[in-house]
Amino acid sequence: MLASDADTVLVHPLLDPGFVAAFARAGGRLGFGDRTAGMRAMFGDLLPDDVLCRPTKAEYGEVFWGSGTREFATRWSGAGVDSELVDPDALRHEWLKPRPHEDSAMLLHAAWLAEQD
Repeated sequence: MLASDADTVLVHPLLDPGFVAAFARAGGRLGFGDRTAGMRAMFGDLLPDDVLCRPTKAEYGEVFWGSGTREFATRWSGAGVDSELVDPDALRHEWLKPRPHEDSAMLLHAAWLAEQD
């Protein structure tokens, strides 16, 4: 849908199973090692070394866990999660923290979808 207006095909190599399998094979049984080694293997001739070996990671938490998300978490009914595996009250408490654990984001998506008509 994103590319169709331009009569183009949008491709995400990191989502392509063939590409990911080839990259994994290239890294061998133990992989490339750390992030920098993997980045150099994939992009070494395309990006400056300062970019390839940067010690920081992109952070999107402030955007994702914004006011709309927190408003949803406050009014959330508890639907959309398996209550035998997930404590809805504890999950809501996590979502309302200043920096919620990012691994709970998929549960947020499931909860939001469950409450849509």
